Amino acid sequence: SFLMAARRRPAKKKVEKRAKKAPRPKRQSSRPDSGVPVDAAAKLGMPLESVLLLMTALFLLAAILLIQYEKGLHYGEGMFANKYDASSEG
Repeated sequence: SFLMAARRRPAKKKVEKRAKKAPRPKRQSSRPDSGVPVDAAAKLGMPLESVLLLMTALFLLAAILLIQYEKGLHYGEGMFANKYDASSEG
């Protein structure tokens, strides 16, 4: 049986193979957007990266404003320096 497996079959002509081959049916994709309606609960909202980006920007802006507020209140400098001069002289 070992010798039998080593033998090659005679090659067929390529033209015969092409003529006998039937067209394959299209495979269905396993992706959810392949024509199947997606449930509304499957899409929860924004991606995590977008939420983190927005939250970081908001916290950075709040931190800058708080630092400027403290500088204006205690040291008379920064963005809010003129607004607290009159109230601190009182």
